[in-house]
Amino acid sequence: MNFRFILTVVLICFSGFFLPCFAQHELIDSLKIVISRNTKDADQVNALNKLSTEYSRLDIKRAKQLLYQSISLNKSLNRADLLSYAYSHLAALLASTGKVDSANMYLSLLKSLSEQTKNTYANTAKGYYNYTAGLLLKQQGNYRAAIPYMNLGLKYFTADGDLSAIAAQHMSIGNTYIKLFEFKKALDAHLSSLRLFTKAGNKRGVSFSYQNIATDFYSMKMYAQALPYAKKAMELKTQLKDKRGIAGAAIGLGNAYEGLMDDKLALDYYKQALKVLRSLNLPQDEAELQVMIGNYYSRKNNFIQAKSSYERSLELATLAKDSSLIRSAEAKIASVNKSPSLNDEQILLRALHAASRDGDKSMEIDIYRYLSDYYSQKGQYKQALHYKNVYLEVSDKVHNNSLLLQLKSMEEQFRRERNIQEIAILKKDREINQVRLQKEKNLKFSAFVIVFLLLIILYVWIANQRARNMLQMQKLRDELSRDLHDDIGSRLTNIQFLTHISHQSDIDEKQKNMNLGNIRQEILASTQALDEIVWSMKTSPEDMDSLTVRIRRYTGILFEDDSIRVNIHIKENFPDDRIYHETQRDLFLMFKEILNNIIKHAHAHIVNIDLSYAKGRLYLKIIDNGVGFDASKISSKRNGLSNLKSRAEKWNGSFEIKSSPGMGTQALFIIPYNRISFRGFLNQLNRYNRSFLQRLNLSKD
Repeated sequence: MNFRFILTVVLICFSGFFLPCFAQHELIDSLKIVISRNTKDADQVNALNKLSTEYSRLDIKRAKQLLYQSISLNKSLNRADLLSYAYSHLAALLASTGKVDSANMYLSLLKSLSEQTKNTYANTAKGYYNYTAGLLLKQQGNYRAAIPYMNLGLKYFTADGDLSAIAAQHMSIGNTYIKLFEFKKALDAHLSSLRLFTKAGNKRGVSFSYQNIATDFYSMKMYAQALPYAKKAMELKTQLKDKRGIAGAAIGLGNAYEGLMDDKLALDYYKQALKVLRSLNLPQDEAELQVMIGNYYSRKNNFIQAKSSYERSLELATLAKDSSLIRSAEAKIASVNKSPSLNDEQILLRALHAASRDGDKSMEIDIYRYLSDYYSQKGQYKQALHYKNVYLEVSDKVHNNSLLLQLKSMEEQFRRERNIQEIAILKKDREINQVRLQKEKNLKFSAFVIVFLLLIILYVWIANQRARNMLQMQKLRDELSRDLHDDIGSRLTNIQFLTHISHQSDIDEKQKNMNLGNIRQEILASTQALDEIVWSMKTSPEDMDSLTVRIRRYTGILFEDDSIRVNIHIKENFPDDRIYHETQRDLFLMFKEILNNIIKHAHAHIVNIDLSYAKGRLYLKIIDNGVGFDASKISSKRNGLSNLKSRAEKWNGSFEIKSSPGMGTQALFIIPYNRISFRGFLNQLNRYNRSFLQRLNLSKD
């Protein structure tokens, strides 16, 4: 039974109980690791595509760079599915940042790829082409033309079986239907996307679906129904740290609160969204938001601020080359002009024609109202009444009670389905929790047993250590008694003898002085020997002198006369506190033996002592200019050299001596000082245990 075994058991327990608690890397970090391997295979391309999707919500520029890299790497792989994904997403990003010509170029490449692909990736390539074509038409405001492409894309994605791709296509179709004011179809598509994203476990897709359902209800002026979905969307977007998504969710909340007449909250959310969109440099999205902010100020009769927002929207729409947004902004500006002009009439009529052609019902209804207001201000009441009647007729048709009831029915049906699914999920969760609780009980019992066994092992080990320390204490006392008797005792006997002789009457003054000098030497030697015994007994670092102090002190005593000049150099900040006491003692004993040999045999005039450290090692170098000796003729097995070498090797160090006749001698000790071995750890632990037992015995005495 030893401490190594206990340490091993503790480490096993630690790894079993605590290591699973460390969190896993986030998705972005995992994708970066895959890319950093630079395997130039499908896995790397797939990681680039996925990472670009993550960055499309955070950093558009970085997302585009990743897609360019993916396209470049994919040319040698012949993976049409991965290449079509990259083309599609790059076209969408370029269009959203106003690069319409570049977006159309990648759409052309995507079309060629879909026509050329005949293998297992054919459906994927065709799906992405139709999806992207419909998306770009939708972004240009051509909603009627976008629907057939989107439906065809849905057909190919369904054949391919990718749940997230199918759900995304349902979502795009719903977003297009909402622009056409076909609310039933829009809500049906968005509810389908929510079901599929939930089934696929795609939280980002679920957040988009909530946001789109909120837009459906907002467009139908069902603001109370829109608000809960907008809040759910914001909650998920915040969890996902989706900056662009947070902007969209903030717009949805602003729309809902504006409809509920909470103007302060509405404006706060619009401003929050505006800040995010500007940071992401999305001119098209900001242009749409500026129209909403202008509508807000127009409703508040703050026409100056409304016009300013509309004009900003026109600038951004022009930058994005979005003809639909340009027409919308121009019509909005015309609607708030205090002095309507003929040019305003032409702008409104052109916008009405384009909205009717493209199927933009929202814009069409607004322009009917703007034309009614325009002709009323111009005094042309017949035309004003005509457009007013058309506006009311179309609005009533769009927002009729029958349709509202159908939408509510669809929502209720969806909620019932969700409740049934949630009940099933709760049941499954309950079963999983029961199994988990049983496992936790078993784990706790196992932990209790292990801790109990560890306590028993620890108790036995402590008892064993205590007994061993008691034996060591007795051995130490025996050694102390022997040292006191052999060394101190013999010196005291010499002092007594010399004192007795000095008191005899027939001793002359010169002999007396010589005896007194010998007595002094014996007293100093006894003091030094006693000091060394006490130093070797001390165990607490704060109770003992450092190695450097002892070296200086011993050297000063030994070379007290001026016959030998000693130079001591000790490196600054010498790490005494990082060296075990036993190591210091052995190093000092080796130092002491070398110096005594110099005194006895070297006949030196100069001794240089250098104590330094570097790279975790101590270096003690002692050089004298004495008579030296032929090192090659001296056996390394002689007691003195053998003892020095064995003491150095005890601490994984080395001892080296160089000398030649008439050239002096150099001794070098190299000892590691920061390599804490298991044996060293035990020695240190035993030393502190011994110190504790000494204090305990003293308190008992």
